[in-house]
Amino acid sequence: MPRIPPLETILSPPIHMEQKEKPTAIAISEQSLR
Repeated sequence: MPRIPPLETILSPPIHMEQKEKPTAIAISEQSLR
């Protein structure tokens, strides 16, 4: 499991829990924004 950045947790902590199935997708989106 990839470590999710703090920014992601602050942005949407509940969404991350719900999107546990696709944690990589969220991480990629975060990196894409950077």
